[in-house]
Amino acid sequence: MMKVKMIEKRQNGVCLFELQNDEIKVITSNLGCHILSVFTKDRDGNYGDVVLGYQDVEDCHKDDKFLGCIIGRVANRIANGEFQLNGKTYKLAVNSGPNTFSRYGRRISRKSLFKDSISSIWK
Repeated sequence: MMKVKMIEKRQNGVCLFELQNDEIKVITSNLGCHILSVFTKDRDGNYGDVVLGYQDVEDCHKDDKFLGCIIGRVANRIANGEFQLNGKTYKLAVNSGPNTFSRYGRRISRKSLFKDSISSIWK
């Protein structure tokens, strides 16, 4: 079972969360939902951090590579600016030739995505 707890809340509203079970521990933030650390066991049973990213979430403000942040609402291109979901076709604004290309990365990577609790996500 995954245990979720807030491990830090800063004055600027940035929060750090720890998600942990018997096999893995993930440290994430509400700032762009950046993944700061993923600790998992190696073949000898020793835990190590396997994430390429920043130790301090505040460094994400200066990041132009989006290390560790979630991808946003769409990843890559949506062909012909439309997709189907449950039998319904949704048309999107095209912005890359005939396609829709995600341009949310920079904006979403610097937003607080949840305020105080993420434990409700797993309920």
